[in-house]
Amino acid sequence: VGLHGWISCETPLAEPLVAKEGVCSRRQRHNEERVEAQPQERMRLSVAARLDDELARFELTKLNRSAIRYGAHWAKRTSIKQLDSERRRVEVEQLKREAAIKLKHSNIGVGLQLFSDTQLFIIAIAMVMYLSVFFLERASPLILHQWAERMKYSCAGSPEVAWKDSLVAYGNLKASVCCLLWVALLVMSFAFIKWEKKKVRNFDHDHQTHEDYTLRLCNLPTNVTSERALLTVLEEKFAAQGLIHGVCIVYKSGDPEVECKIRDMVERLVEFDDAAAGVCPWNITTPGLEQALEQDARELAYLLQAGKLHGSGEAFVVFKKQPYIRVVLDTTRGITWDSDTYKRALGERLRQCRVTRAVTQLEEFHYQLVRVEATNDEPPDICWYNYFRADKFAHNLCFACLRMALLFLAFTLLTTEFHVLIFQPYTDADLQPNEEDTAIIVSGLFVAGLNFVIQMAGFMEARHAGFIRCSGMEKVNFYFNTVCITLMTWQQLFYTCFLGGFPRPLDDIDPHTLLKERQEAKNLTGMMPALIILQWFMGEVLNSLGPVLFNWVLLHVTFGFQWLPPALGNLSRSILPRSRSSTRLTGREAELALRLPDLQLSMEYTFLIVFPMASFVMLFLVNDEAETIFLYLLIFAVSFCLYHRFLSLWGLSQTFCSDAAFQAFSVGWGFVLSLVPSASICWLWRTGNLPFVGLTLTCGTYIASLAIYYAGLEKLGVFLEHEDELDASDPEEIRALPDYTKVVQQTMHSWWSMNPVYVLKQRHCPDLRGHECLSPEVGGGECWPRGFDRGFYEFGKEFRHLRSWAAQSGPQAWSAGSGR
Repeated sequence: VGLHGWISCETPLAEPLVAKEGVCSRRQRHNEERVEAQPQERMRLSVAARLDDELARFELTKLNRSAIRYGAHWAKRTSIKQLDSERRRVEVEQLKREAAIKLKHSNIGVGLQLFSDTQLFIIAIAMVMYLSVFFLERASPLILHQWAERMKYSCAGSPEVAWKDSLVAYGNLKASVCCLLWVALLVMSFAFIKWEKKKVRNFDHDHQTHEDYTLRLCNLPTNVTSERALLTVLEEKFAAQGLIHGVCIVYKSGDPEVECKIRDMVERLVEFDDAAAGVCPWNITTPGLEQALEQDARELAYLLQAGKLHGSGEAFVVFKKQPYIRVVLDTTRGITWDSDTYKRALGERLRQCRVTRAVTQLEEFHYQLVRVEATNDEPPDICWYNYFRADKFAHNLCFACLRMALLFLAFTLLTTEFHVLIFQPYTDADLQPNEEDTAIIVSGLFVAGLNFVIQMAGFMEARHAGFIRCSGMEKVNFYFNTVCITLMTWQQLFYTCFLGGFPRPLDDIDPHTLLKERQEAKNLTGMMPALIILQWFMGEVLNSLGPVLFNWVLLHVTFGFQWLPPALGNLSRSILPRSRSSTRLTGREAELALRLPDLQLSMEYTFLIVFPMASFVMLFLVNDEAETIFLYLLIFAVSFCLYHRFLSLWGLSQTFCSDAAFQAFSVGWGFVLSLVPSASICWLWRTGNLPFVGLTLTCGTYIASLAIYYAGLEKLGVFLEHEDELDASDPEEIRALPDYTKVVQQTMHSWWSMNPVYVLKQRHCPDLRGHECLSPEVGGGECWPRGFDRGFYEFGKEFRHLRSWAAQSGPQAWSAGSGR
């Protein structure tokens, strides 16, 4: 029974076990099939993910290429020639309808006209020098090249008996020609500078500029950040109710991070304005741009209220009419600033608002003397961001001068080593000079290369020193280059001439030394074409086209095709200006990367000092190559003029050009001109007419001729500041002078549209308590031209500020898809 029972109990339990085994086997087979299908599923998902990635990458590269086309388009249109040609087409008609722009008005200053006239002046100088040496070589009794050929094959080592007499006659003739040349060139230089000064006065008389309506306030309390309240105070102090158009406060901050924040805010504002106007498609702008602008508004308000962004102590007062400036200057040279008046100007609501740090600082400046001065500044000539580093300007300038002095010392040591290694064998060995001395040509190219390097280093140091005004930076850059070139020229004369055994009195000279002197002159002549090609032509190409082409290739490789690995991609982004993302490029970033370089007149004027000074060295040597080297100078002058009249202005962006660079050139031209009388005195000493030490007398003559030249410039008024005169003398003409509003319409910019902090205040917090902007309803005039958006003004982008320009310009070729 027990066994049966056990069997009977066991029998019904077997069926569920068998069923369970069947379920497990099916589940196992299902799992096995699932495991077998997982690689296929993973492969399918991987292929889909790769396709999505490739599609996203394709769309991203498409947007990046659209941004590059956008940047290249606007880089081309901002050139001086392109912008001028577009003004003569459709856009100028629109401007004439909406903004009443006059074509004859030039908003880039008088500097470009002066530069063009200087090119013609250098051509005239080169022509006079070429004709003079042509006459000298034809009238000279010493046929040097024929005598040298006979000297080479002479076994006795001495030519005819009369060769020294001919050499002395040649020296006397050259001294006379150099003396007459100095008088002629001095008269030509003074006449040219006087003519150009007259042209500057006529330009200022015929064109109403911003400086004609502006005064500058200095030593203003730094807590004054309300243009509206400052306008009220000045109307009371000057007794000029309703006569002031507005005031523009210059801002600064002691924190470098604040400057970076302000720059980023301005860039985002410009990018948003371009997209809102339809100039730039929304799909190539920074994502979340509107939210970033809202954050900028809160950040700017915090910086102003916390006192981290405050005044610099300077402000510009703009009057509605020109005669009002003369009245104020004749009666006022300063005002007594008291904080109570400024508090009353802020209004009663300031007392009701929450007391901030900027308001509590009003008590610190209870009484202060504010200077009122005339100004020669224009809004584009102000480096607004450099006010943030104005406290460190003296420190930066001293260290910049120290670095450039060390660089010039290293440069001098290198060139000295080259001269000693090359010319010392000529002095020690009694060998015939080599007619094809390639070593001297190589050394000349090396010196030209170092000269280019030191010029670029000087330009970069001057740019980063923190000059408040662009005109001051141009002057310092030009003076530094001119001094370096002058020292190099005298160094070249010393090592190639005096250490080589010449020049010396002609009675003590031997035929071999004379042949060496002739050969050295020939080598210097052979250096001139290489100097022109390397230092000028290649320098122009590298400075204008080089950066743009390099950035264009880098943008395509990094963003257009995305060929670079991540490490190299980060390196390329660090080279490009303002590139934030490693994969996406915005239109604004491409525009900044492909922006054409500015016209640097200080660098261009330097070339007009380099090559004449290198040519005038030939006046000190016995040679028959002077005609050739001055022919090279004439070819350079003509090529320089044609290049800048027909080619360079297509590859340079529009910028403001004042007469500061021309004034610097007028001063630096004396270093070139003084070589001519020095050569005359040197030849009088060599012929025995002056029994003094030649080197000392030559240097003394150089300094004396410089003093004479600068005395003439003083007489012409070159060193005097431009006087603030009315653009009319007759009472009827004075009454007919236009208002400042018309000047704003003509130039398409104003003090406020180029002040980055004021532009941000006007857009983000125009009525912030204690920091109010100007308003025509409260007092003053318009700060932007009629028909223009209230954005940040940039040269070459005038047309983009017009509200209806984008709507009439049609679809853009760089658009890559839908808009916003």
